Parts: sequence; C-alpha cells; structure tokens
Amino acid sequence: MIGLLFVAAGAVWLWLPTRRLLNGSPHFAPLTFFSGLGLSLGAISILMMWIGLAPTPLLIAPIILSIPIIGVAASLPQTLRVFKTLRVSPIPNLQSLISNYQLLLSLIVGITVIIIAINTISYPFYRYDTITRFAPNARTLFTLARIPESLTGYPLGMQMLYVYGFMAAGGVNDHFAGIFVALTALGMIGCVYLSTRLIFSERAAWCATILAISSPVFVDWAMSGYVDVPEGFYHGLTFIFALLWLQRGETRYAILAGVMAGFALWIKQSSLVLLPSLAVVPLLRLFTTRDFKKEFMLGLSALLPLIIIGVPWYARSYFMGANVFPAPSSYDELFIDRSLSAFITFWHRRDEWGLPFGLMTLFGFVLLPVSFVARWRPTSNFQPPREASNLQSLILLLAFTLPYHFLWWWQFTYQARYLLVSLPMYAALAGFACDWLLDRLPFKFPSWSAVLVSLALMLYGAYPRLGAVYHLVRDPLQNDDVKLTRLARDQWLLSKKMNEIAPRGSKVMTMDGALAYWLYDYQLDQGYPSRFDELRVYDYYITAPWGGVVQAALGHDDQVSNLLNDSTYFIKLYDGGENWAIYQIRK
Repeated sequence: MIGLLFVAAGAVWLWLPTRRLLNGSPHFAPLTFFSGLGLSLGAISILMMWIGLAPTPLLIAPIILSIPIIGVAASLPQTLRVFKTLRVSPIPNLQSLISNYQLLLSLIVGITVIIIAINTISYPFYRYDTITRFAPNARTLFTLARIPESLTGYPLGMQMLYVYGFMAAGGVNDHFAGIFVALTALGMIGCVYLSTRLIFSERAAWCATILAISSPVFVDWAMSGYVDVPEGFYHGLTFIFALLWLQRGETRYAILAGVMAGFALWIKQSSLVLLPSLAVVPLLRLFTTRDFKKEFMLGLSALLPLIIIGVPWYARSYFMGANVFPAPSSYDELFIDRSLSAFITFWHRRDEWGLPFGLMTLFGFVLLPVSFVARWRPTSNFQPPREASNLQSLILLLAFTLPYHFLWWWQFTYQARYLLVSLPMYAALAGFACDWLLDRLPFKFPSWSAVLVSLALMLYGAYPRLGAVYHLVRDPLQNDDVKLTRLARDQWLLSKKMNEIAPRGSKVMTMDGALAYWLYDYQLDQGYPSRFDELRVYDYYITAPWGGVVQAALGHDDQVSNLLNDSTYFIKLYDGGENWAIYQIRK
C-alpha cells in the first residue's frame, strides 16, 4: 500500500504548480489534470537521469522517492484549500444518469482505461521490445543505482519510470512499473479530447475520443510497455500548448510546448520531428502580428527548455561515440514499403487501425483541404465544417502530422504502431470528419443511440484484450509463472530451463533478444551467427523458430545450423519444439 502511495505521488506532485501556471486557460480542469500528469512523470524521469549520471550510485529509493513526496507535502495545504472550493456534484439517480450522455460517454472511455490498466498491471512484462530493451535496462539501472556507460543512444525516459516503480515496490516488480504504462495511455486519451476540442466542437472531441479507443492498434500497444504511446502522450501535449501559443501568444504556452517536446525527446529519438513542427508557430503568428521581436522571443522561450531537457542525453551519447539516431536494422529494411498504398496506411492497414477510425481519419485528411479552399474563396457555396474557423490552427494540425507521416513512410512502414505518436492529431481529423457528417444527416440521432454506438466501438477496439479481464475475474490470485506460461510459453519455459541447467554468469548467444529480461544473471548477446568460430567465446547457444528465415534473408551461408546435430560441436540440453532449443557449445 505504501508503494502505491509513492506511485501516486510521482504522478501528481506537480499538479498544483501546473494549476497555477494554467490559470485562466480554456478547458481548465482537463487541461490541468493531463498537463500535471505529463509534467509530474516527465520531471521525475529527467531528474532521475541527472541523478543517475552522478559518479557515485545515487539512483536509490530514499533519494528518488522523496522528491515527489516533498513536492506533494509542500503543496498539500494549498491543494486542500483548492479542493474545498470545488463543487461536489450530487450522485445522479438512474434517470438523470441515462439522460446525461456525456457522463455515459466518459464511463465508456473509462472502461477502456480500466481494460488497459488490468492488462498492464495484472500481467508481468512479456511483449518483445519491452523484455528485450526497456525492462532489462530498467533492471540494470535499478541494480546499479546509476547509468552505466553501456547505456547510450536510445533515451531512457520510460525506463526511468519503470525504475521508479521498482523503487516504490521495493524490488523489480513489473506490476508497479505497469501502472506508468496505464497512466501514459490515460494521458494519450486525454490529449485526443483536448487536441480536438481546442480546434473543433465538443461533439467532434467526443467523436475523436471514441474513435481513438475503437482502434485496435492503439488499445493493443497502449498496454504493451513500449514507448510509442508515452511518446504520443507528449506529442499530444506539445501540440496542445503549441496551439494555445499560436492562438493566444502567451509566453507560458510557448515554454510548456518546449518542455513537453523535451520530454518527448527523452522518450524517443523520433520526437526530433517536433522541431520543425514547433517552428511553424512563430511563422504563422508573424502573418498576423508582424512583430518579429515578440515572435522571436516566444520561439526562444520554447526552444530553450526543449534544449535543456532533450539535448543532454543525445550529447552524452554522441561524445561517447554511440549511434545517436539508430536506423532500421538490415532485417527490418527488408520490409520497408514505399508504395502509395503503404502511405495511405489507414486504408492499407485498416485491420490494425480499425475500419471506423481508419475511414474517418482518411475522410478528415480529404475534408481539411476542401475547407481551406472554401476559406480562400469566399464566394464558394461550400459550407466550412462547424467551428473549424481558425485556418492557422488547421495548418498547425497538419504541421504536427505530415512531417512524421512522411518520415514513417520512407523509413519505418514495417510497423504501423510507430504512427501512434501522432494519434492525438489523427484522431482530431477523424473527429472533425465525423462531426461534419453528423451535421449533414437529414435526421438527428437520439443521445442514447450515440451511447450505444460508442459502446460498440469501444468493444470493437478492446475485444482482443479482454482475456486479461476474464482471467483476473476467474482466478485473481493467479501467479506470474502461470501467466507467463500462457502468454509467452516457449520463451518462458526455455528461460526456466536455462536457469536450472546453466551456471550463472555463463556466456550465452541467443537468437531471441527477448530472453534478456529473464536471463539477467547471464552474459547474454543476441545475434544470428553463421560460422562456428563466432561461437567459440560462448558457453551456450539458444535457437529460435525464425532463425533460418533471418539467416536466409540476410544472405548468410549458415554453417552453424548444419553443425547443430554434430556432437563434436554442440550438445543439445533442451528441446522445446519448433526449433526452441538450448545447446552447450563444445570447445
């Protein structure tokens, strides 16, 4: 229970300063909540980086956990006064509940959040990149209490939050770390609503939110422990504050846009695309203000916090000779698709995005230029979409969407999930299109029908992940061994066997890098050796089902596979079927 209090403190410790900073802002309550969440998580993570870079091991629970606790304690008296001024709505009766469709839509969105939380908190980590990179890095940081020189290149923003969860739990604990995965998913959903509401109508914002949670690719990856959704959370916050900066020209919004962009860079390298997106804001404002000095200072106000937060990690990696911006692997490059159909991913991969979300997003992209034409030609008979009156805001929306979309199309089409960083903006376009269509229907739907459709869309997106809910209800005390045997059977059983038969500290070459998290007591390297000489320095060799396909794709003359049954070179210690095997290497 105490550990959960530490986690809660880490998520809200900057809520009161955020509330003061945003006083008088539009949509104050949701903006304060989600911005406070983003600032709290981002600030503790970046502070942990600086503490972890100290020459002595200071990345320890007494130091780290005390930071949010001090923040909460310092703001507690004022926070209590704020809560006393808030009006508490009476508990609605059944009739008023049914008639309040916004409350019902909120409950539907809340169900999705609960499903995501059950998956991330009740299950241990088991998804590939999570147990290959993020969770092993978090374990290393937690164990060493500092950032070792071996950790360079890929930013550690999300891994630091996992470390914070470990500290709160008193040891490596995937379930506590999973709370932060759920919090960033909640933040992403909030950004979808706010991004849409600041440009379009309230109905468009609800349409965008429901369509976003109907997308299977979002719901799936929101609970994976990967960094795409957390990065998208900060992309969304950056866009929100860039939009407020554009609309209101206030320094506080420019600073917050830079801060959120810095946190996004601390999550993943692809957030560099935010630099040209943010540069669009002062350029757009110059068209109306003609005040170069003011716009330059506002731009500088955004750039400085971005540099202070986002650049140090990359500078460290660069001066240590690491690859600061890794390119796709030679194997991944085989699956890059630069065709026009791949570019139109919302149709090409509609099975992943979900047909409702994909169609509405595509229609939004088509409809937006039409609305531009209508504004540039006042005599046009076309009626512009309702409440999409600010042309500059629409241009900014595209500036935050298209550059990364083109980058993804050129380099990263092998994974649709990479586009989740732009989900708040894509969903805004989808909500905009949906609202436009609803305005032009010859009849009006009753509110209850909107609720039923929203419920159906929510289930459409969440259905593939309801298994965790079923197993939690059926057996709430089920242990992680049983869960992992069900979720990642082959890797988990092999890892258990390896821990039984091989001495700790042994040097292991494995085809499957996902074993790193569970075989942390071994010197583990991941690769696809083709010559036996490459294995002479190792004690054990672990094969995986896809090894032959990768070797063939890479054009290797695979000598090793031909020698696996030769007892002069290898002794098979474990056969898990389908080429899951452990071999002892004879030297």
